[in-house]
Amino acid sequence: MGVSSDTHEVDSDAPASPCSTATSNRARGQWTDAGKENDDGPHLRIFPPDTNARVIPQQAHLGRDAPRTLLLSNLAEGTSHADITSAVRGGQLLEVFMRPRAKYASVSFVHAQDAGAFYEYVRRHGLYISQKRVRDWELYWSADHFAQKVKFGASRNLVIRRCDPQLNEDEIRQDLEHIHKLVVIRAEFISGNCHVSTNSVFCASFARTCMMSRRKFKGSRIEYDVDECAQTLDRMPKHTRGLSTNATVLKTLPGANTMPNRFQLLGLDDE
Repeated sequence: MGVSSDTHEVDSDAPASPCSTATSNRARGQWTDAGKENDDGPHLRIFPPDTNARVIPQQAHLGRDAPRTLLLSNLAEGTSHADITSAVRGGQLLEVFMRPRAKYASVSFVHAQDAGAFYEYVRRHGLYISQKRVRDWELYWSADHFAQKVKFGASRNLVIRRCDPQLNEDEIRQDLEHIHKLVVIRAEFISGNCHVSTNSVFCASFARTCMMSRRKFKGSRIEYDVDECAQTLDRMPKHTRGLSTNATVLKTLPGANTMPNRFQLLGLDDE
């Protein structure tokens, strides 16, 4: 199975870490009925190994056993990866995974404290995805070790600098279709560069390696790009009745000059 459109579905029961080889999250907690449909709206649950798992350790923000993943269930019909990344702010993302038919998705932050801050923010202010409010929020534990790669500059997004002016989004998708479980959310061409947004740090890292070996990219420089979700929580899209979430979030994307230096987010360190 290869690269897909924005509503990609994979053959797996576990909602987290589709591109990594990390330990299964099921070993850390039993799944409940949180993924079942509920007429009250979308839900997000934690499946912790114990009842105290909601307390996020201060030193666990990049650890292997950090509560950094949020599970959303009962999403609106047709919700896409782009809808989710447009609605999430407050921290760089490790991975976004969806199962459209089951109407659920998981969102993993690189830093556990960012996941916790986002969780608290939406508890107070609410969150709308595809004009549907997410009503229930919890975190669950993720043993994904790939967050450590971010310390060396990895991101789920890529930028192809000085790309061929004839290159287009369809060609980018075709070049990456062999990468298992990679989702290309979008590819945008700005000032001679191609900005590629994906669903996973791991998959983006593999895609970067593959593209650097291709003849068509020999004259280009392929780097990790800024993650728009790493914008601060005060840049969260505001829900307006009658206005789509995507239309609202356009004001907060990097191209809208909401950040003095859009690449400063890549300078992460282990505090």
